[in-house]
Amino acid sequence: MAHDNIAFQERFPLSILACISLPFSFFVVTVPVMGVHFARTSKKLCQGASFFKPVEILAEDKMFGSRLMVSLLILVGLLFCVPTHSQAMMVGLSTKELTGNSELALVGRVEKVNSHWNADGTMIFTTAEIRVEEPLKGDASPGQTVTVTCEGGEVGNMGLRVSDSATFTRGEKVIVFLEPEAKQVAEARAKPHSQLGGAYKLVGKAQGKYTVDKDGIARKKGFSLAGKSESVENDIPEANLVDKIKREVR
Repeated sequence: MAHDNIAFQERFPLSILACISLPFSFFVVTVPVMGVHFARTSKKLCQGASFFKPVEILAEDKMFGSRLMVSLLILVGLLFCVPTHSQAMMVGLSTKELTGNSELALVGRVEKVNSHWNADGTMIFTTAEIRVEEPLKGDASPGQTVTVTCEGGEVGNMGLRVSDSATFTRGEKVIVFLEPEAKQVAEARAKPHSQLGGAYKLVGKAQGKYTVDKDGIARKKGFSLAGKSESVENDIPEANLVDKIKREVR
């Protein structure tokens, strides 16, 4: 896709935003408190011995400690109030798990890709129409069309990238693991229906889509995993991956 003159909005997990914003908040809250404390203390010291009152400075130290403690309590409260997504870092899914969690698994060719706003204009979704070449699991036949919906895309001069969401390109050959979209979500989108009776989404988001290159190697990308996952198969010959999926279905 051409990205010239397109404004992109990045959608990150809130846990990442919390890690960025909380240290900044600590700096903003505590530095003024510390600055006031040291300014007052320095002023008293500069007034000379005759005006120096140790008891007063000690009291000021106690007030400083109280202010600092209140600031820290506020920051701790903010930390617990910031919601985090369980999918901020996904758990790797093996071929067995992808197959077991899918209603449809198939080899196909992407024929159409269309991005659109949802009904209330708050989110961009992309629908990809995939022509089935070889069904691997579920009720599908060669030649049928499946519609897959993902978060993100480009509409006019506005673009949205969503963490761990797959992208589709017209003409690419794919192996996908699919599950039905929730009915209430599908009805809110511009093109919720396909020849198989509804919209589908990828199992495990971007983990559920392989792109087969001209050398016959199936690869997937665009997602982050929590730690190393040796069960995730990537850069695998298409024939080997298809054979593994078929063995899991039997």
